[in-house]
Amino acid sequence: MADALTNVYKDAMRDTWYVVQQDHKTNGVAFFIRLFTENPGFVEYFPKFRGKQLEEFKNSPNLKNHAFVVLKNITQLVEKLDDEAGLVAIMTEIVDDHYPKQIGYAHFEKTFGVLLEVMGAALGDLWTETAREAWTTAFSVLLTVTKARLEVLRANGADSEKK
Repeated sequence: MADALTNVYKDAMRDTWYVVQQDHKTNGVAFFIRLFTENPGFVEYFPKFRGKQLEEFKNSPNLKNHAFVVLKNITQLVEKLDDEAGLVAIMTEIVDDHYPKQIGYAHFEKTFGVLLEVMGAALGDLWTETAREAWTTAFSVLLTVTKARLEVLRANGADSEKK
């Protein structure tokens, strides 16, 4: 796992994430707007938005708060790029938090895809081939961790809310 994220990739991730998080409010909300536009069914996983149209909540404090949490989680992941065990621990916690809501592998996969799109839009010319490859590789690593953790949760019979 650690071999996939070269020092060049880690530096590209740190540099680009620094730029993205400088405007975390705008970029976080842009992420959720794109996520819900491309995956309208995802709205149903958010009790405060369930049954509503995107226009009804796209400027809500609840959306902005959750966007902040998501970007904070990504910041924590970026800070742990040199600590494989720490990186795995953070991603495991994220999976554990989402599993009871029946958020599975496909949801994480789509979410990471949207993050790539939003980052590309936010970074413009700074979204180089190296940066894109770095983030794509990192998300692939995180999806491997996600898949393994979901298998453990299922094997242990962990409950989810929406059976």
